[in-house]
Amino acid sequence: NGQPRALKDLAREFLQKSIQVNFHDSLEDARTCMQLYKRVASQW
Repeated sequence: NGQPRALKDLAREFLQKSIQVNFHDSLEDARTCMQLYKRVASQW
């Protein structure tokens, strides 16, 4: 649909990890972004 995907949805799909459950934590977001990046970096 051309819309950016939500980080919490990507984390659930690719890392089987739930984030931003009770509150928004920017450190948790940053760590999750790096985990996602490391998972797909070789595909770029």
